[in-house]
Amino acid sequence: MKAWVVKCRENRVDNIEGWHWDRYFDGDNDAGWNWGGSDWIRSNESKKYIREQVTKGDLVICYQYEGRQIVGLTRMKTDGAEEEPGSNEYNVLNFVSPKQSLRLDSPLSIQKLRETGCNPKCFGPGRQGTIFPIEAKELNSIVSAIGRNSQIDGKKLSEWLKKIGYADTHGFAGKKLTASIGTRDSGFPDPATTKKIEKVAVNFVTAILEDEGWNVKSVEPDKCGYDLLCLKGKKELNVEVKGTSGKEVHFTITASEAQQAKVNPHFMLYIVTDILSRGPEMHTWTGVDFLRDFALSPIQYNARPKLTTK
Repeated sequence: MKAWVVKCRENRVDNIEGWHWDRYFDGDNDAGWNWGGSDWIRSNESKKYIREQVTKGDLVICYQYEGRQIVGLTRMKTDGAEEEPGSNEYNVLNFVSPKQSLRLDSPLSIQKLRETGCNPKCFGPGRQGTIFPIEAKELNSIVSAIGRNSQIDGKKLSEWLKKIGYADTHGFAGKKLTASIGTRDSGFPDPATTKKIEKVAVNFVTAILEDEGWNVKSVEPDKCGYDLLCLKGKKELNVEVKGTSGKEVHFTITASEAQQAKVNPHFMLYIVTDILSRGPEMHTWTGVDFLRDFALSPIQYNARPKLTTK
């Protein structure tokens, strides 16, 4: 069984009537719902998914653009279909009856989803289209986030997944998932784990900043004393990102990064603690606040032979 996210938008910019998932969940069509067509599904990538991969019984995450939120789950009633038989334009999705679906009492916003540490590719920047595949690990994280977002929805989701034979494979909704990277501690992990932690933290912070409307560019290779150049109109942030595997705000910072905190008025420090869990926490400091709140102590020295005179 595969999983997909299907994105709907009610207020379109091309004067074509949009669509809201409420129309599906409020419907009473026991025979199922036919959705899509040439006005809606234009992306060649979406058409290819529908033609080659969408299969009867696949799970669907129902996403509404307005509010940027997951509003429910359903399933595919049939394989992907053509609007005009024989046209080879696969642009139609058939969903099971609303009575067989799950509508969330508390829709899960993408921002809240990302705050749990889950950042699926399908909700990332530059993802244009209607339907996108969801990897198994991503689905497991989404399921967990829905359960944690609402206890009622967690119970409903658990029961619904059991009915479709899915819960045993992907875990109980609301259960905190175990970390998949490295060792959880508040000290300094091995270099390989540190690199993974840093990558997860940068991706996490990037997604949140983009949600806030910032245009984010990674400048990590430039070694300029911060990781992300963020622009929003005339505003600028120079963001250094740190990630820790434990709950304690404890990290290493280079001399050039500390210098940025002293001299750069655009400098911001973003710390993501407990980054390996599904409930990381983000903390921010300006350069001035960082220098006020933290004590810096050397953990490494550059050693050279002393010059001697005879």
